[in-house]
Amino acid sequence: MFRIQRITILFLALAFAGCGGGLGIRKFGEEEHYRLESVNAISEHMASTRTQMFLRRSALEKDYQRDRLETLHELSEQLCASEDRDSLFALSELCYLNAKRRPPTDPLALKLFLTSAYYAYGYLFEESPGVPPSPFDPYFRLACELYNRSLSHMI
Repeated sequence: MFRIQRITILFLALAFAGCGGGLGIRKFGEEEHYRLESVNAISEHMASTRTQMFLRRSALEKDYQRDRLETLHELSEQLCASEDRDSLFALSELCYLNAKRRPPTDPLALKLFLTSAYYAYGYLFEESPGVPPSPFDPYFRLACELYNRSLSHMI
């Protein structure tokens, strides 16, 4: 009996020792926090934290990394069924990001900019997908920028 307990304790100790390798807590300053929260499709070549979290919650992060355009199409179909404001924002930002990665004369880039403006408008002004965003929310301002910049690329 005592031997079984020792083996069990040894087994648990080894199991827990293997679990602790990749996790940790790292403290960082206010400036770094602000910089990380300010990353978006306009300022960098990556989506905002909000959009990245949306992809994770929707279990589409790996799909998006594998095939961006197909994932955008899939998200668009999901939006038609749910009319979710978070989906509108994420689609606007992801369309803008993918359009920005293409040559300016590429017809697909123009379509993506138009689609980004369309979804940003929906996020900002549509009444049906829930509570309207607050103009004090930084993502409201980002949606305004996505809308304006997308329109400017189509001129």
